[in-house]
Amino acid sequence: MRIGSMSSNAQCIASVLDKQIEEWMADKGFTEPGITIDLLATRLCTNGKYLSVYINTRKNQTFREWINELRIEEAKILLLQYPEITGSEVACQTGFSDRSHFLRQFKKHTNTSPTEWKKRAGTQNFPV
Repeated sequence: MRIGSMSSNAQCIASVLDKQIEEWMADKGFTEPGITIDLLATRLCTNGKYLSVYINTRKNQTFREWINELRIEEAKILLLQYPEITGSEVACQTGFSDRSHFLRQFKKHTNTSPTEWKKRAGTQNFPV
């Protein structure tokens, strides 16, 4: 189902879901360890299949890709705000199951380690 081809009722539902997801993101719900699409769908009073289609269409990512991207963006904020924070602490605060999984995902999304990213983030030409 494409969002652009939805009925006005379905568009209304998607609009409500947009707002719910924005609130969930603002509350940093993505940092909850073990969050699944079914758990999030239950919290948003929808079903997992609809939420999956919604995320795939609106975010152009799978649920897991989207969650990991949100977590990495949060990790970047923590790395800049707290220069002495450890990889284990960042992993814990962003919802990753362990430090090694966090490091793999960080490198996958940024092509560098958190330590190197933090060093380079201080330069003008490095995108945060």
